[in-house]
Amino acid sequence: MKKIALIVSLLWLPNVLFTWEPDANFFYWRHQLTLLTGAIGFAYMAVSMVLAMRLPKVEEYVNGLDKGYAIHKQMGIGALVALVSHWVIIESPKWLVSLGLLDPPQRRARLGQAADGINWMHWGKMVGEYTFYVFVAFVAISLIQAISYRKFRFTHKLAGAIFLAGAFHSVTVLDYQLSASALNIIVWICAVIGSLCAVLSLSGQIGRRRKVTGQVTMVKQVTDESSNYRVLHIGITLDEPLNYKAGQFAYLDFHDGEAPHPFSVLKYDPFTQQADFAIKDLGDYTHQLFNQLNEGRQVTLEGGYGRFQIPSDAQQVWIGAGIGIVPFVAWLQHLTQLPHSSGRHIELFYCRDNDKQQYFVKLLELFVSKLPNVNLHVFTASHNEFLCAERVAERLNLAEASVSFCGPVGFGSSLKNHLINMGLSQQNFHSERFAMR
Repeated sequence: MKKIALIVSLLWLPNVLFTWEPDANFFYWRHQLTLLTGAIGFAYMAVSMVLAMRLPKVEEYVNGLDKGYAIHKQMGIGALVALVSHWVIIESPKWLVSLGLLDPPQRRARLGQAADGINWMHWGKMVGEYTFYVFVAFVAISLIQAISYRKFRFTHKLAGAIFLAGAFHSVTVLDYQLSASALNIIVWICAVIGSLCAVLSLSGQIGRRRKVTGQVTMVKQVTDESSNYRVLHIGITLDEPLNYKAGQFAYLDFHDGEAPHPFSVLKYDPFTQQADFAIKDLGDYTHQLFNQLNEGRQVTLEGGYGRFQIPSDAQQVWIGAGIGIVPFVAWLQHLTQLPHSSGRHIELFYCRDNDKQQYFVKLLELFVSKLPNVNLHVFTASHNEFLCAERVAERLNLAEASVSFCGPVGFGSSLKNHLINMGLSQQNFHSERFAMR
C-alpha cells in the first residue's frame, strides 16, 4: 500500500512544482490535495479490482489467493481512508466559512463545458459524491463480520458498478494540463484496467475457466456430541479433471441459493476424478450442509486455488490444528505417490480437543504408515497436551528447517513469533490466511 501511495504522490508532484506560486492560498492546496487523495484512493480501488479477478499470474505474484484476498481487504480499507480524506478536503471550505475562519471564494467561470454542451465535470462531481456515500456503506458492510456470507457476497457484486462510477468521476475531474500529465496517465490506466475487471465481474466471468461440474457421490457424518464436534466428509465425482495441487482449496456451489464457499481439498484422485472435502460444522451454512446434503446433489467446483504447497526443505514441521489438518492430509496423500527417496524429514503435529476426535487420526496414520520419513505427533487438549514452540524446536534444527501451519490465527501467530525468536527464519514459516472476507 505504501508503494502505491508513494508512486501516485511522485506522479502528482510535478503538477505542484510547475504550478505553485509563493502566494498560493488555501484553495490552491485544497485543489492539489483533492487530486492527490482522490488518485490514491482510486488506485487502491483499481488494484483491489484486479486482485478480485483470481488471475493465475496475479495469484502467483502475491503467493496465493488467500494472500491476495488479504491484500484486497487492505486495499479496500486504504481506499476508504483516502476517499474519506478526499471528501473532507472537498467539504472543508463550507465548514471553515460557516465558522468564520475563511472568506468565501470568488465565483469562477464554470469549467468542463464540452463542445456538445454537456458539462462533464459537473456530472463527474455529482456522480462522485453519490458514489462516495455508496462506497462507504459498501466497505462498512464488507468489514462487519456479523453479516452472513450470503449477504456479504451479494453486496460484493456491487463492487464492479461502484468502480465504474468512480472511474467516470475520476477521468472527468482531472486537471487536463501538461503539468498534470503524469498523474492523469496513471489515473487513466487504473480506469481502463479496473473497468475491464469490473465488466468481467458484473458479467459473471470470474473463475469461469476453473469451473468443473460434478455430483456428490459420498456423504459421511463424523460427530462427537460431547464437544459439539461435527465434520462432514463428502466425495464429489467430477465430470472433468481438476487443475489441482496438493494443499489447495476450491469454491463449492451446491446450487442451493447460497454463494460458492471455499473449502480445503482433503484429497483428490486424478484417475477416478473424485475430490474429497472435510467440512466442519462452524456456522449457519456448514450446519445446513451437515444436516441436508445428500448423495446425488449436483455441484460446481471452482479451483484449485492457493499456494500452500509442500516446501522443498530437507527438514520440515507441519502443524495442523482442528480442521486445519485438512491440507496436510492432502500433502500426505501426494507424498505417498512419490518415491520415498525425496530427502525430506517431516515432523507432523495434529492438535485436537479430545480422544473422541479420531477421524483425522486414522486418516493420518493410514498415510504416515506408508511414509517412513514422516513422524506423527498427536496433541490432545483434554489431556493437557498443548503444542508450543519449545516442543517444535526439540525435533529439528530451526536454523535449517521450515514450518507450515494451518489452524486458528491466534495460535499460528503465537507459534510464529516464538519460533522466530528461537532461530527460525521468518521466510520459513508458511501459513494460509483462510479468510475470504
